[in-house]
Amino acid sequence: MLPDVGFFRDLLHGSKPERPPPPIRVNDGPNTREDWTITKAWLDWGAPCNAIVGEDQYQPAIKAVAKRPRGGKVLRLVNVTLTPEPENPHDSLAICAHVGEHHVGYLRAGVAHLLSEAWGTGAQSVTLAGVARGGGNGRSIGVHIWPQQRVSGGMVLPSCDEWAVSWPPGEWEIHPRDEGGCWEAP
Repeated sequence: MLPDVGFFRDLLHGSKPERPPPPIRVNDGPNTREDWTITKAWLDWGAPCNAIVGEDQYQPAIKAVAKRPRGGKVLRLVNVTLTPEPENPHDSLAICAHVGEHHVGYLRAGVAHLLSEAWGTGAQSVTLAGVARGGGNGRSIGVHIWPQQRVSGGMVLPSCDEWAVSWPPGEWEIHPRDEGGCWEAP
């Protein structure tokens, strides 16, 4: 059973949920092929969600991941690994988001706290399908995830309709440049 989206909506808006936390499943296997970035199956998944925050602090790393052309917009398909960060000096329940070796932000605090408690103290992680998207005209590039698309096993995240980004991508974004999942503006 997937968690109730309303619970997470309450957390997002800073209010105390009226009902108990939803059940969280851990250690489910992957459900997304490792080569998903070279297919167009992701266009049928629905909108990714803006569950990663703090990207403004990590723009150099995100730009390295996005391989953004100078001044241009980008849509690059990426694997986003979420890992609990119990040694974080600001929040021991924080969940860090990485693309490869690049730290790109954190999972929203309310969801991270709930998931960290469900994960327990073990050093576990989950890798999800994601996208680095945006840029141009001095704008930041964001990192968004498809929480139901697990590339590696681990935590089953709830859907996040409350944080869905505009979708489908614009025509300028669907312009393949390479086989590594980069769909850059011409």
